[in-house]
Amino acid sequence: MKKSILFVDDEQAVIDGLKRSLRSMRASWNMYFTTKPREAIDLVAQNHVDLIVTDIRMPEMDGSELLIKIRTISPETIRIVLSGQMGKETGLRISKIANLCLWKPCDPEELKIAIMNAYSIRERLRDKYLQKLVSGLITLPSLPVLYEELVQEFTSKEASVKRAGEIISKDISMTSKILQLVNSAFFGISRTITDPKEAVILLGKEIIMSLVLSTGIFSSYKNEKIPEFSIERLWNHSFNVALYAKEIAKIENQKSEIVEGCFLAGLLHDLGKLILALNFPEKYGLSIESARKENISSHEMESKIFSASHAEVGAVLAGMWSFQDPIVEAITYHHVPSLFSGKNFRPLSAVHAANYFDHIFDKNDTETLQLDEKYIVRCGFSEKINLWKEKCWSIYNNNIKENKNG
Repeated sequence: MKKSILFVDDEQAVIDGLKRSLRSMRASWNMYFTTKPREAIDLVAQNHVDLIVTDIRMPEMDGSELLIKIRTISPETIRIVLSGQMGKETGLRISKIANLCLWKPCDPEELKIAIMNAYSIRERLRDKYLQKLVSGLITLPSLPVLYEELVQEFTSKEASVKRAGEIISKDISMTSKILQLVNSAFFGISRTITDPKEAVILLGKEIIMSLVLSTGIFSSYKNEKIPEFSIERLWNHSFNVALYAKEIAKIENQKSEIVEGCFLAGLLHDLGKLILALNFPEKYGLSIESARKENISSHEMESKIFSASHAEVGAVLAGMWSFQDPIVEAITYHHVPSLFSGKNFRPLSAVHAANYFDHIFDKNDTETLQLDEKYIVRCGFSEKINLWKEKCWSIYNNNIKENKNG
């Protein structure tokens, strides 16, 4: 069945270029093109549209306003932004509306792959076994109230660092955790930070929000029915992977948006383990024990027992929370990135490598993992792996030293 895709851009030259470059997809896609946002709204209201690709800066109607209207009319329509450079304020606002942001000029092949991958993620997450598993969940972690307040603050037109600091200060335990992390050797800040406002300025809004989100989620776990499962170990591993993924992205000279996305994806890549532990403690405990006895990876054993792995379960929740596709895809495929199309560096690339590194660095870790060589070769990362590993090893050792000194 053909997919219906709508392209919106106020420049006729851009629309004409899209028509030419995507002509080869006419057998697979029904494509609509328009320079008028209001015409796009009418089209979605009258027809089934699977995916919309739109510019942001348009005189008739801002692209963010268009996407909000499209989301209201057709929540299932995938929303992709294709635009020029935008400021951090606009980027953060758009990230809460769009499933994916692409930058102009965009290679036609990259656009095709992005569209196909957007469908691929949703088909994977609609798998009948996964849906059955998710529908049987009793407890799901919720977005921390503090995180939602920060999102509201940072996406407002009058965003204030001072107000953001005041929001964080409301929660004493969260403030303590944030300041502890800010002052750790990981972030390399030479002086002691005692004010949440300074933390926001020095680390940036995205990382602060990521830390508030993840610490809030992990602190909600109270289940002690699984001797083999340690929430502290899971948090430490997730935080290490976030730091490694961020470092790898910096080595690759990625844009700040991708660097921050790598950090968030690293923090959340094993979120599904928490969900399984909360909802199926006995079954999940058996999964951990069986994986160790049979010397196979945890995600392979989970797939045997639950018909879905923690990666897919975590991705469902990330999708429910409306995280952008690069975060969802990194969580979904972090063990098997070769199932994903494309050769470009993305959060998935960094998280896959970072996750592997942290498991092999920890001599007490019994997890059985391998790098996805097919993916590494396809993306041209083979000669970079050793450099990535060396940089991450340095972070790991600093962590060990800090824990001993602390």
